Amino acid sequence: MPETRENYISVRYPVVSFVPSYREVVCDGTFTMDVVVDELSTGLSGYVLNVSFENHGIGDVVGVSYPSWARLNSTSGLPGDVVRLSAVDLDKVVEAGTTNVTLATLTIKGDAPGTASIMYESVRVESDDNGMTITTAPVNGAMSVYATIAADFSANATASTVGPLSPFVVGFTDNPMCSPTPSSWEWSLETTTPRRFKIRRTPTQPLASTRSR
Repeated sequence: MPETRENYISVRYPVVSFVPSYREVVCDGTFTMDVVVDELSTGLSGYVLNVSFENHGIGDVVGVSYPSWARLNSTSGLPGDVVRLSAVDLDKVVEAGTTNVTLATLTIKGDAPGTASIMYESVRVESDDNGMTITTAPVNGAMSVYATIAADFSANATASTVGPLSPFVVGFTDNPMCSPTPSSWEWSLETTTPRRFKIRRTPTQPLASTRSR
């Protein structure tokens, strides 16, 4: 006979997550993410946690700020891909039943093209109830870093040029960020009549050979 359970309690753990959960950033650019716990039924006396990146080298935490209730706080490992955060609610501002509590705000920098999970490690949250440890359910975030293409470009036919030239040679220099791959380039040449164009590139970093259109 199947077992029947009655009057049992469903346990839900407070969720610690990144808000927003995903961000995109250009290489060498920065963005912010909040560390948020969704509900604290017994209040908050303090916390300590580590933030790390699944793929090392993709991003770093370069700054941390804390909310006003966290007057006593500490950060170690900046800048880096493993950072330790801690704070104490000395004035008991975060009371029992408070929801959507920001624990800290991270400033994250994109270091190299790619994607990486941003993870919580060693999360310890203590309640106002005699400093008892609250079991939490951490939810990871993620980031993507992309490279931009920039070119110092100029092409001018001089006044002494007589008649159509084929090919018309254009020289310019790549100024890329984060070593983009050759497939990142797309050429768009505006012309209303069929003509031959040859584009010659002088890269500042090894990228690709001359392309023609």
